Amino acid sequence: MIQCSIKKRASVLAPGIVGKCCLMDLVKLACSSSAYNSTSLIDAIQRIAGIGYSAVEIRAGHERFIEDRPYEVEVQRIKIVLAKCNISVANIAVGGDYLGANAPCNEAPLNDSIWADRQHIERIKSYVRLARELNCQSLSINPGRVTPGVAEDVRASSIVAALTEIIELARGLGVAIGISYGPGLIFGKAADLEPLFLKCRGLKLALHVGNSHLACETPCNIAKEFKQRIKHIHIADVGCSDRPYLVPGTGEIEWISFFKTLRWIRYQGFVTVDLSTYQDIPDLAASRAFFYLSNIINGLKRPRLRDSA
Repeated sequence: MIQCSIKKRASVLAPGIVGKCCLMDLVKLACSSSAYNSTSLIDAIQRIAGIGYSAVEIRAGHERFIEDRPYEVEVQRIKIVLAKCNISVANIAVGGDYLGANAPCNEAPLNDSIWADRQHIERIKSYVRLARELNCQSLSINPGRVTPGVAEDVRASSIVAALTEIIELARGLGVAIGISYGPGLIFGKAADLEPLFLKCRGLKLALHVGNSHLACETPCNIAKEFKQRIKHIHIADVGCSDRPYLVPGTGEIEWISFFKTLRWIRYQGFVTVDLSTYQDIPDLAASRAFFYLSNIINGLKRPRLRDSA
């Protein structure tokens, strides 16, 4: 078992500096549990914390990997390991076919017809309650893929009705609901979400930088345009490889520019590394991503002086 490291989070003001604030300190690195689908969530949390991440993203379904214990018992075990490892839950990600067809904690690929399914809606609401129980303030939803033959107005009506119900519950529990987009999904580009934002008050954007790049967008521009909407950010590189998503720094995306943009828009949330395509070498991929991104963030830290009266 990997020993959990105790992270000391303290800031010290340099002599003579008043109101020093490093904006990049507001960006916190998290790692998704999706790469650890062959092990229990408890073990995944310990291994992610041991690498140095300050938070973990729980991929919905992973906590049910061990089925010989009551669900309530497993949730309590998750709470205990989170406290022991001094690590928080950045986000709970619901829906999608990220984990692969044979993954133990896999969920069936979604399509637009699922939004009319009462069981699916109640399932998402159960994860909203889990987020509240784990002191997690963010839940992101993959909208699924388009089913041929489903009328667009029927699809839109079902999604709006379901999200409105979910958001109403989440608002009362202090959990923000974010919707994702990407090539092949119901919402292929960020602009496709604009009508949904108008109809679903309080809905946020769960930005996946890799998907944004694949959608022929400029992620920096999307971050600026939707800065008031972004609640959570997933990052993965893309490029010429057998893996759809790559460790940041090994593909085409310019990450220094992206993190400069986060500093410019004063983003204060979690950035979760999506390593779902590295289930064969999760620890190695997570370590490489952590050290690469930590170097970028540390390099961008600049003290800002509070204006004197």
